[in-house]
Amino acid sequence: MPLLELPRLDSRLRGALRRTLLSELAARYGFSSSSDLFFKDLFFVKYEAGDGGDGRHRQAGLDLHRDGSVLSFNVLLNQETEFQGGGTYFDHTKKTVEITQGDCVCHSGTVLHAGRTITSGTRLLLVGFVEASPSCIPYHLRNLFEAPEDQVSELEARATAERDRDGSAREGAQLDCEEDAMRLLCQ
Repeated sequence: MPLLELPRLDSRLRGALRRTLLSELAARYGFSSSSDLFFKDLFFVKYEAGDGGDGRHRQAGLDLHRDGSVLSFNVLLNQETEFQGGGTYFDHTKKTVEITQGDCVCHSGTVLHAGRTITSGTRLLLVGFVEASPSCIPYHLRNLFEAPEDQVSELEARATAERDRDGSAREGAQLDCEEDAMRLLCQ
């Protein structure tokens, strides 16, 4: 469900995300300020396990895909105890990032990833696609966003190998999901 369909919540949440999340993303990825970034899309996702027996289609996960945005994020809205399975799977690392309520997974929209299938319960997310004007994308990030699809996979693999080799310490679970290709290009 698009956040725009809930106008009162949209006005409050969009402003809060701009002040907090976009500011953090701008600083982390080298944008001049959060005003260089804007929301292409903000929406809610509901993953439900099983068919429910009522004939209604339920989505329990999402196959591998690329978002096609400069940056993407998802925030877990409900308690992680309310479902089994789930998480965001990143193909280039072959790892699934699982977060707790209120945590945020951020990554390049060019990264091949999936919403892992939940096996029971309901998983609720706020998902956002973040864009920037091409002239605002920092030089050190441009080749990632302009790279053909096969080069993106190569950059992802190089970044993962470098991270594993240097054993970089991360600042907690949220940063475990930081896009490795972005990390390589930001150095």
